[in-house]
Amino acid sequence: MQTKTFHRLVALTIVVLSAVVAFFVAKGADDDATPGRRASAARTDEGYAVAEADDGRRGVVDRRGEWVLRPAFKEARVEGPASQCLFLTLDDGRWTFRNPRGDEASVAELVKKIGPFAPNGLAAARTADQLWGYLDLNGQWAIAPQFRNAAKFGPDGLAMANANANNVWGFIDASGQWLFAPQCKDVAPFAANGLAAAQSDAGLWGYLDRRGQWAVAPSFQAARSFAANGLAAVRADGKWGFINQRGEWVIPPQFRDVSAFAADGSALAEDSDGYGLIDARGHWRSKQRFKLVSGAASFAGLTPAPNDDNEWGLFGRDGAWVVEPQPAFRFIGPFAAVGLAAAMDPQGRWGFIGERGEWAVKPAFKDVRNFAPDGWARAQSQAGQWGFIDASGEWVVAPKFWGLEDFRCH
Repeated sequence: MQTKTFHRLVALTIVVLSAVVAFFVAKGADDDATPGRRASAARTDEGYAVAEADDGRRGVVDRRGEWVLRPAFKEARVEGPASQCLFLTLDDGRWTFRNPRGDEASVAELVKKIGPFAPNGLAAARTADQLWGYLDLNGQWAIAPQFRNAAKFGPDGLAMANANANNVWGFIDASGQWLFAPQCKDVAPFAANGLAAAQSDAGLWGYLDRRGQWAVAPSFQAARSFAANGLAAVRADGKWGFINQRGEWVIPPQFRDVSAFAADGSALAEDSDGYGLIDARGHWRSKQRFKLVSGAASFAGLTPAPNDDNEWGLFGRDGAWVVEPQPAFRFIGPFAAVGLAAAMDPQGRWGFIGERGEWAVKPAFKDVRNFAPDGWARAQSQAGQWGFIDASGEWVVAPKFWGLEDFRCH
């Protein structure tokens, strides 16, 4: 699938050192007695995860960490809701679909790549002829391969697709019909206000409505999707600002980069002095700037950032330190909704901290990933093997795998 800068910009690009792993923000489960923290809600009979054996082959494990699909495949994936869970495997150039009972379905011939399944049960897939179509949950073509490129269906039931004939982008529905004639060099998904950022033949960006008409004429160097507050980030004369859905400047272009506005009414912005938070009028919430940030505020309005000595702390919505930078933290990742953020100590060991900067899970791991919606987090032992821990830091699946993904189908 074509990789394009715009499609991957959902927030301000996180600036981190190359040695630091990426973290993924996830929503948590049931309330725990500790304020701001949530406990594991995972059931041992729900969900499956892809795991890797010591020979690099992949299979699928259950909540007990037991193989339900032996590691015999070059690639393995878990897709779908619990009611229609699928194991996708690739070996010898052939894809196979399996359900947890072991029933197999052969995938349509010549499929070389399969994207993630959308809630409507369709996944973009590419043939050996470099054409894209959409497979159903039985591995058969629901929309015949005909596109130069195709993206995952969104919650609005539409997918971005590139017409093979003239290399222009548009939107299709689940039957493969164009919403309107494809006409753009590039597009982004429709926002809640019914407008989609799109690039004209001339290379300028504007916003299309669902009829394919320009609601905001293409006049910008770059454009991002509208946020819930009705503002969209656009770039003009090399600087970023924000417009409303009529295309009028609300915050004139003045920043090196910006994020979308969050639910709390703030956005990250960068100028020559560094990063900080602005409000919906473009005013800085604080004079203080930060040389790096680790994601936008995602829990209790907290954003991790370092000082000049690369000691990390947490600042709040007003731009003031809530947890002062300290030598104990050499990096802090963004918070998950469980109320914990991955952090690294000076010895390179990883653990998790709470909103007050306390070690909730002591740094003892070689590597970690942020907590998933089920309340479990992947963690790597000092011996290099992966397992799952809960919010107390206890192993719930012993570290015995050489690669591991989060649980799905639950």
